[in-house]
Amino acid sequence: MTPATKKLFRARPATPAPAKKLVLARPAAGAGVGAGTSGQLTRSNDPADLEYLYLDEEISLGFRRLQAYAGDIEMEIERLVPYLREMRHRLTSQGKRSDHLTSAPSGLTWQAWVESKKAIFGSLSTVNRLLAGKRKDSRPWMTYTPDGTLVEVARSAAQKAVRDGDETAGVYWIRQLYLVNRNVWKMLATFAVEDIGIADLTVKTHILELEQLASKCEDARQSDLLHVITAMTICCRAKKSRAADNACVWLRENPTYTPPSPKEIEGVAKMETVQPAIPDKVYDMHTNEGRRMGRGLEHFLKEASVLANESEVQPFVPPSDWTQCTAAEVDATIARGQAKAKVAAYLGHFKDEEVKTRLHEFVQELMAEFLLVKAAAAGKGN
Repeated sequence: MTPATKKLFRARPATPAPAKKLVLARPAAGAGVGAGTSGQLTRSNDPADLEYLYLDEEISLGFRRLQAYAGDIEMEIERLVPYLREMRHRLTSQGKRSDHLTSAPSGLTWQAWVESKKAIFGSLSTVNRLLAGKRKDSRPWMTYTPDGTLVEVARSAAQKAVRDGDETAGVYWIRQLYLVNRNVWKMLATFAVEDIGIADLTVKTHILELEQLASKCEDARQSDLLHVITAMTICCRAKKSRAADNACVWLRENPTYTPPSPKEIEGVAKMETVQPAIPDKVYDMHTNEGRRMGRGLEHFLKEASVLANESEVQPFVPPSDWTQCTAAEVDATIARGQAKAKVAAYLGHFKDEEVKTRLHEFVQELMAEFLLVKAAAAGKGN
């Protein structure tokens, strides 16, 4: 292990290894138990010769030795991997072969076995990375951030900060993870989809763009950290939605779910349900009944197309002849704050500066007169 890698690990006092149970190996054909001249039973170095319980114990002890940093870490991993592969092979092939020397519980799968050891091993992906030989990022349970926090805890704290909208905590934890060479961009991409998702579809684009910019700024001064902090701040401030991830969780917890068949859907459709009342505006120019009633574009614009939850986005303002505007139209335009936009749109159609100037003056006079009339009317009402 290189000096740079050693800095990622906090020293702990080595804990004495638990006393190992005596493991019986499968005797070779024609040989008695304990082939040694002393008659003592010997421990097999071949994982394939171990019963399930002893194989399970050997793997657990290996992970505990890694956690305690007892001995050479790389050597311990090299010794541990064959036992993991043997366990995966047995549990994956369980019920398919009869020549396995195993006493594994019936129906136990590889994934279920790893999940049962999560407190010792970490996640299934962590174990699979070990088996695949990807050692650089395969030991988060024994890696610490510069402030002494376990990486897995720091990662969880970063995501909780995103969910809480706490950018102070968020930028702190993402920096800690950055300093120990964690894949922070993968984390940020996960946050953008898992906790923000469809609430703000621009965030994932911002994350990808910032990651590309960061790759151009990597240097000894850690200039790319600015992009990481910016991305984390965006995630913390964005609107949140866990709709997609909640769907994934539900489907994972309900693996037997199947969509309803057409017959089932038809049956549900025929069930007694209260039909909502059909409002009059439904019969507009897009329906035969509406056309028979003589309803056209005017009815559509004034009634059928009215929005109940209209946003604050500036609506389309067509050019119009202000000389033909009624007082009510001017009042509505002023109330919506569209007067300037409407004047600008109208005046934009005239190239003659003198005409534009006179028209602008006329509009200003018209609006001033209307405001005076409106104020007088309000005074009489009081």
